[in-house]
Amino acid sequence: MFIIHGEYDTAISYYEQALAIDQAIGNKAGEATNLGNLGLVYNHGEVRHSRLLLNMR
Repeated sequence: MFIIHGEYDTAISYYEQALAIDQAIGNKAGEATNLGNLGLVYNHGEVRHSRLLLNMR
């Protein structure tokens, strides 16, 4: 939801919190999910940032 609204920092914060919880309780599937979600947020943010830079030219 936060990604849709461009709130990448908020999304990253929540996924990092969830990742820490999953690591603490030994939930490997949850770790994998949260790492994947973090990758998606970072990738989406980078693509958006790149598009903004291209449009500034």
